[in-house]
Amino acid sequence: MHYLSLCCIAQDETPYLRAWVEYHRLAGVEHFYIYDNESKVPISDTLKGYIDHGIVDVIPVKGKNQQLPAYDHCLNEFGKKQSRWIGFIDMDEFLLPLKTDDLRVLISDYEEYGGLAVNWSIFGSNSHEESPGAPQIKHYTMRTRSDYAVNHHIKSIIKPTKVVQAKNPHCFMYVPGNICVNEKYESVHYAYSPFSNEKILVNHYFNRSSEDYEEKINRGRADRDDYVYSMWRFDKVNRFSTAKDKRSWKYLELLEELLDSEDVKPQISLKSLVKLKNEDDYFDRFNVFLENGNVKGIIEVSSAAVQQFPSDPGVWLTRGIALSQQSTFTEAEHALRRSLRLAESFQAFYELSTVLIATDRLIEAKRILTHLQARISMGFMDKQFLKLTDKAIDALNKHMANRKSTLPL
Repeated sequence: MHYLSLCCIAQDETPYLRAWVEYHRLAGVEHFYIYDNESKVPISDTLKGYIDHGIVDVIPVKGKNQQLPAYDHCLNEFGKKQSRWIGFIDMDEFLLPLKTDDLRVLISDYEEYGGLAVNWSIFGSNSHEESPGAPQIKHYTMRTRSDYAVNHHIKSIIKPTKVVQAKNPHCFMYVPGNICVNEKYESVHYAYSPFSNEKILVNHYFNRSSEDYEEKINRGRADRDDYVYSMWRFDKVNRFSTAKDKRSWKYLELLEELLDSEDVKPQISLKSLVKLKNEDDYFDRFNVFLENGNVKGIIEVSSAAVQQFPSDPGVWLTRGIALSQQSTFTEAEHALRRSLRLAESFQAFYELSTVLIATDRLIEAKRILTHLQARISMGFMDKQFLKLTDKAIDALNKHMANRKSTLPL
C-alpha cells in the first residue's frame, strides 16, 4: 500500500503534467490518480512512461462538472485499498512542506486524524503575457500576502478509510468519530481555516500567464457552471501579489534535471524514507542514535516508525521524546498524548509533564506529576520512578517560587 498519493482531475494541461508529477515525487508522493476530462492530447499518452512504471493511473472521464464524481470514484475504487493518505489538489497547485522536504514526514504527525487541511498561498502572473511553460514553480514567484482573504481556503489530504465522500473540491465528509485538522491541530469543518503556513501550504498558481488564464476562462471549472472566471479576478490577484516567494525552489535544480531527461526514474526522492523491518528494528536504531546524540537520525527514524507502526504506543512515546529534544513542543505533546491514548505508561506521563513545563503550563504539569506520585504510592507504578517524580515536582515548585506564585496540590 502507498503511504501518500495525489488525486487530480485535468483537462488540456499537457505542458504541465510531467513537472507537476515530478515535483511531487521529489516531495515524497508515491502514486498519482489523474482523471482525464477529455483532454485533446490524452494524458495517458503524455504520461505513458509513468503509467508503465506503475507511478500514475489515468482514468478517462467525460462531461462537465466531473470533479466531485472523480474524487468519490478515487476514494472508493483506489483509496481504501491502495493508499493510506491521498491529497486532492489541482494541476496548478503544489504542496510545499516547509520544515522538512518530505511530505510523508510531516503527515506522520497527523496519523490519528481523518484529514489534514492545508491553506492556499495564491500566486500572480509575474507579468507573463505568454505562457513560459513548466515548471510553474520557476516562472511564478510573486504571491499574495497571508492576510489575502482567499488564502483562507484549504485543500485536503485525507485518509480514505476515514472519509465518506467529498463535500466540494476543498473538503470532505468524515466517518463519525473522525475529524480534519489544520497544521495547528485545530478542527476544520468546511472549505476554510484560519491561515497558517508554519509547516505546510499549497502554492496555488491561480493566474499563470495571461494566455493561460484566457484558456482557463474558456475551459471553465471542473466542479460547477455557476461560477465564471473573469479577467477582473486575474487583475485583482496580480495587484495583491506583492511578496516574492521562492521557497519551492529547494526542489528546482533536481526537478529541472528530471525534466531534461526523457527517461522516467522509477524511484526518486530528495531522501529515501527509512525502511524498518519491525518494531524491534526501530527501537534498536532509536537507542543507537540516542546513545550517539544523533538527533537528526532520531527524528528521521521515529517519523518512519509512526508511519509503519501507528498502533504501537512505544513508537509514539519515542517520537514525542525526539520532538521534545528538538523543542518542537506542539508536535511532541501530540505524540505523547497519542501514546497515552494507546497505553498508559509512566514515561509518557513524565515526558508530557516536561513538555508542559517547557511551554509554561505549570499547573497542568504538576497535576500530572502529582498523579504519578499517587499511582506510585498506591503500588500501581514502580517505585523506582518516585525519586524522579519528586525531583521534578521540587524543581517545578522552585520555578513557581521564583515567580512568586503557588501551585494548588
